[in-house]
Amino acid sequence: MWNIENYKDQLNYYIPKIDCPFGDIENENLRPTLAAHKKWLSESRMLETKEMVEKFSSLETYIVTAYLFPRNNEKDFILINKICDWLFIIDDVYWEPKKKDMDYINKLFDENAEHDAFGDVLWDVLNQWYKTNPKSGIDLFKQTLIDWAKYVINFNELDDKDVKNMPIEEYCKHRAGDVAGLVVLAGNMVDYDTFPEEILNTKEYIDLNYWYTVANTLINDIYSFKKESKSERLGNYVKIKTLQCGSIQEGMNHTRDYLEYSFKEITDLSNQLLKMFPNDKVLPIYIERLKESTGGDITAHRLSNRYSGNVYEREITRGSI
Repeated sequence: MWNIENYKDQLNYYIPKIDCPFGDIENENLRPTLAAHKKWLSESRMLETKEMVEKFSSLETYIVTAYLFPRNNEKDFILINKICDWLFIIDDVYWEPKKKDMDYINKLFDENAEHDAFGDVLWDVLNQWYKTNPKSGIDLFKQTLIDWAKYVINFNELDDKDVKNMPIEEYCKHRAGDVAGLVVLAGNMVDYDTFPEEILNTKEYIDLNYWYTVANTLINDIYSFKKESKSERLGNYVKIKTLQCGSIQEGMNHTRDYLEYSFKEITDLSNQLLKMFPNDKVLPIYIERLKESTGGDITAHRLSNRYSGNVYEREITRGSI
């Protein structure tokens, strides 16, 4: 269905200018902790060989983490950097190749089950957090990981014929959990208790989180297109729109336009929430981190080799566990 060779006369496409109103910050704890993180990764057993570890390290996923989580303190950043590499690797090794099912997920998130390397890493991080951070914040983070894993497996079970004719609005609803957007939001707030029900249950709060995941999805689709164009799978809206209209550049521009619409929704909903709950001291922090994470996501995609197409994940994970 998708074959980049059908568009070999269109490879002069370009990523269109994205007008994002949100700034970006690299977490100040990245550089001082990077050597220790790389050592941990090599000893984690999530990748089988030294060569796989070196190739994965060349993706510079730590840059992505530093821009998605710009305000985490040193302790929390060390742990979130580990769980992000866990997420990237388990997605590439297990989820996308469809090697695991719901039974595996249930065991993975059962602390008392027998675990592989991924389970060991997951519970080591969670248990460290449970000792020092607000329980409700870590409970929420763990639940978003569970929801993400289940969502990815369900999305990967969709046949390409189910998505090839989707308008972008429907596609974004299907992808809302796949990109781990809610994991990122929860990870940004592991140092706080969760919001009270009066905030959590408002349509504005739910919609704000949804539009963050839309932005996260489409940023990834635009900047990952070069890499993902090598795959036959249609889990990228630029590819879907290209199939629909016949033009890669139009696919890029259409995806960019809806991305910029998501920025407007984020801005409007943030302002509404701040007016609705002017006395909540944590809400402005949440909104600030959400916006910085959004702006940072664009920068991370521009800077990290993971999204450049120069190193393809299958080259790293082929033959691994």
